[in-house]
This record gives sequence, C-alpha cells and structure tokens, in this order.
Amino acid sequence: MGKVLTQRDHEKRGLGKVSVRYIKSLILLLFLLLSSVCFANGGSLEGRVVEHTLKNGMRLLLLPREGAPVVTLQITFKVGSVDEVEGKTGMAHLFEHMLFKGTTTLGTRDWEAERPIFEKIEEVGAALDSLRARGEGESERAKTLAAELAELQQSERKYIVKDEIDAIYSRNGGTGFNAFTTPDMTSYIVSLPAGRIELWAAIESERMREPVLREFYVERDVVKEERRQRREGEPVARIMEELKAAAFTTHPYRNPVIGWPEDLDALGLADTRTFYKKYYGPDNAVVTAVGAVDPDDFIEVCERYFGPIPSSGFRRYPLTSEPKQVEARRVEVRLDAEPIALLAYHKPTLPHRDDYVLDVVDGILSYGRSSRLVRSLVEEKRILTSVSTQNGSPGARYDNLFLLYAEPAPGVTADEALKALREELALLAAIPPTREELVRVVRKMEADMVRSLLSDGGLSRRLSYFETVAGDWRYAEEHPRILKTVTPEEVSAVCAKYFTPENETSVLLIPAGGEG
Repeated sequence: MGKVLTQRDHEKRGLGKVSVRYIKSLILLLFLLLSSVCFANGGSLEGRVVEHTLKNGMRLLLLPREGAPVVTLQITFKVGSVDEVEGKTGMAHLFEHMLFKGTTTLGTRDWEAERPIFEKIEEVGAALDSLRARGEGESERAKTLAAELAELQQSERKYIVKDEIDAIYSRNGGTGFNAFTTPDMTSYIVSLPAGRIELWAAIESERMREPVLREFYVERDVVKEERRQRREGEPVARIMEELKAAAFTTHPYRNPVIGWPEDLDALGLADTRTFYKKYYGPDNAVVTAVGAVDPDDFIEVCERYFGPIPSSGFRRYPLTSEPKQVEARRVEVRLDAEPIALLAYHKPTLPHRDDYVLDVVDGILSYGRSSRLVRSLVEEKRILTSVSTQNGSPGARYDNLFLLYAEPAPGVTADEALKALREELALLAAIPPTREELVRVVRKMEADMVRSLLSDGGLSRRLSYFETVAGDWRYAEEHPRILKTVTPEEVSAVCAKYFTPENETSVLLIPAGGEG
C-alpha cells in the first residue's frame, strides 16, 4: 500500500496549500469538460425532449432520463409581477401563496360546512377594505367589521386542514414541493417517485381548476409582514427596490414582486380571483417532466386530468415600452448599514445579439476569482470586498438592465466604489479583451451550464424558463453555441454602446451620518 501524503509532504515536494487547491480545481474542470463533451456528443436536448400540446393549449415538455425512478415535475405559468396593473402590485406573489391553501376537496374537512363562512369572510373583508380605502379604518364601523372578520376566521379554522397537499406528497415519497414567483413567471415544483405521476396530475389539475382562496386575509397579512421585515431588515433588498423604481419610470419592471405596501392593503379576494381566471388557465401554462417518465403514459395522464379544463382564451397585449433614458439618475439611501454601490444600464433582452454579448461581458467582469472586477478591485487594489454583475435584471421577457453590485472595503465610500466600477467598464469599452480571455470565460460559462444540466431539477428549470420567457426551450441549446461566436471587438463595442453616463442609474447606500 502506498504512503499517504500529508500536507507537509506536499509542501516538501513544492505543492503548498494553493497548489493542492489548484490541482483539485483542475480535476473538477476536467470532470466538467468531460461532461460537456458527453453532453455535446450524445446529450443534446434536441431529439430527446418530447413536446406535446393539449387541445386547451397546455404545453408539455418531457425529457426521459436514466437513473433513479424519480421524476421532477414543474408547472410554470407565464405570469409574474410584470403582468400586474398599477395599484394592484403583489398579486402574482400573493396568489402563489394562495394555491397552497387547497381546493374544495383538499385542505378542508367539510367544504359544504366551510363554504358559507368563507363567503361571509369575503363579504366582511371587502367591506372593511372599502372603509380603510376611504380613510375610515379607525371608525367604529371598521372596528366592528375587524372584530367580525377575526371571529369568522377563527370559526373557519376548525374546517381547515393545514398543508394537506404537502402532506400527501410527502407520504407518497415527494420532495422539494415548492413554488416561486419572479417578474416573468410563476412555477410550482415537486419531485415524486415515477409511479406517483397520476397523483400529481390529480392534485395539480384540481388546483388549476378550482382553487379555494381560504385564509386570504390571514395570508395577505403574512405577506405584508414579510415585506416589512425585508425592507427594514435587508438593506440589499431595500436598495434593489430603489434601483428598479428609479431605472424604470413607466414599465412594470419597476414594481417589486412582493408588491408596494399601499397596494397590498387593498388587494381583495375578488381582484385575486379575476387575476387567477385571466392568467392561470392551461393555455398559459408549460408542464415539464424530467427523469423516469414514459412520454406516452405521461401524455395520456395529462390528457385525462388537464385536458377537460377549458382554455381561458387569454390574449396578451403589448406593454408600453420604457422611454429611452437620456440623463443619469442617482438615488442615495441612508441607513444604519455598511455602504453599497449599485450601477444599472438599460439594454435589450433576448434574443437580441447584444444580449448574448452582454452575457459574455457579465462573465468577463465577475465570473470567478480570475474575472476582471474581482482580480482588479478586490484582490489587487482592495477597493471592494465583494463585487458581482448580472445581465438581465429584473426579468427577461422585456428589455431590462445590466446590473453591477459592489461592497466597498473599509474606509472606501460608495462613491469611490462607483468610480472604480465606471473605470473598469470604460477600460473594457476602450480595449477589447484578448481572444484567450474570451475563450476562457466562455468555457467557464459552458461548464457552469453543463453542471446545471446534470440534475433533473436543473434541466426542468432550464426547459421551463426558456419555453416561458423566450417562447422556445431550444434557446437553451442555442445560447452556448452563439456565445462562442462573440468577438473581442463586439465586447468593446457593446460596452461603449450601453455603458454611457446618460444611460446610467446609480443607487448608493450611505451609512447614516456618513459621506457618499
């Protein structure tokens, strides 16, 4: 048996801690490159994804994979905060919460007994909201209604079975039962044993067909408290909200997914039900099934459970475009917190060629320790302690932002951090990256993409996202191929085009009592 080398043995041979870590990185990179080759040679999604559309418009994307007898199932609706109207923000996120409350058979011990209480709750809640909207929230009538609402909610509780859907999935081997809402979409996810697909179809079709928005006012208060805690306790969330509101003057990307406080106060059951009927029909949904799934069997099950649900007849109308920004915008937020600098620039969304180029710019600037911003501003100049970039904020269905985030080092102001970021952007706009730097970054991005496709969940999310946002899951295949065609000259030209003073929005978090 060979000798087990200690760290000291490595150091004697000239392999210190950094070198050992470097070797481990090489091994990981080799694994990812081999995975990439396998994916490119025999793992391409083209020809493996089975597509089917039900007569009511629901899209099915199925990807059978060998391995454990488990399937990841995801229903994605093309609806998010960007689809909300002014004055009713936060509805998509609130409705995501409400779909966990059940149906006429799930989440209740006796719907017929619960129903009259539920209907009375809606009546009293609407009347109370109306008084509050008129500024009469402290009137005697409002206090009487609030007490009546609390009593009704207490009476309803004896019929409610909390988290019944989650419990059913768990008893049947389900994991990862969850949901999320973004500006662009809302998804519901669960992984189940392959033999439980029909159970999933029965539950999810019922949630789509006849959800009961029970505990609406209780859940609305939960969301309001969630928002209050996030805004007061999370400085990053606060300044990101300020950034979007400053960068977008008319487009609904300016609104937070969780909604504005005054809007949450006024969201009612009737409005939420109208929102559901408009956006949550089968013709606005994409279903993905990745893992141990038989396409013919899955399609038959979906035809049987989802097929009878009528199409909503939904028509999406174009949103008003955000007016072109013609001068720099700056917001200062003073909080009892460490300084932060945010920079944002308007840009087109996919599949515009410049969006691909800016994906590469994103990688050049902040993808890993060897990226420009990390190497220059964090490790060499030590101006920042943390830096990151994001191409495509806050969503991708419409033109969006290229975002830069920086945390200044001790003794460095937010304004100084902002200046350093601008200098790095100007440098990239003036001098194209080398071909070697470009190839290295694109390879890293491809390796990361391959890593995300190694799991059923990663594949499901990728298929759902691009089918919903880009209108075709094949964008996932095209994206890495097109990134390889980006040239160094394009990188500089696109940076010079968008990273201009008049197209800039900056938000600075300045410590209370400090200087910018």
